[in-house]
Amino acid sequence: MVTEMTAARAAAEWWANQIGHPIHKVIGDDPNDPDRATGDFAFMAMRIIAGSNPIADGAPEKFVAALTEAIEARFDRGLEYVTLSVDYGPDMELAEAADAAGIHYSRFPFKTCMWLRPDLVTAALGYGAPTRIVWSAPDWVRPPCGSHQYDDEWNALDPICSKPLYHDGEHGEWIPDPLRCTNCGDNFVAHFGREAKRGVRCLDWSPKS
Repeated sequence: MVTEMTAARAAAEWWANQIGHPIHKVIGDDPNDPDRATGDFAFMAMRIIAGSNPIADGAPEKFVAALTEAIEARFDRGLEYVTLSVDYGPDMELAEAADAAGIHYSRFPFKTCMWLRPDLVTAALGYGAPTRIVWSAPDWVRPPCGSHQYDDEWNALDPICSKPLYHDGEHGEWIPDPLRCTNCGDNFVAHFGREAKRGVRCLDWSPKS
């Protein structure tokens, strides 16, 4: 994390780094995934295509400058939240920055998304990847994770993760969830737990601590 940069500049440099070492992951890590053969083929094919389109000298710097300007322009228009993403190809802002720098679209990582605010940049790199912090402003206060525990059938349980938001590794350090719904006064489990799914429940979860 680089705290002396702006969100736009840090985001642009992160994408430039990914373009230098693209990840073309389109499926999970399960060796028994029925789409394994297709996913492996896509991975190898894109490695060949990306390898045949190397990045020219000076291109990363041009890309960073163009993308930084594009992001800052969106913030200047009053947007508080910006998203940049790649499915199998880059979205408009990323593509235009690549065009300005002469970078082939095959250099972008598949299934990757970035979320930007003026004080925080996070990204999930590749299929099924967790969200991680790319950059944060010096005055940004990192809240707790707050993710719920779930049973094997994805019914919500009461405990929440008290680790820092966007932490590494598995959720843990469980504590009781203090949030309650402003509409019905009940907790998260009453809205999304096993019993809630079987019967009548409040359909508008509006939490308040």
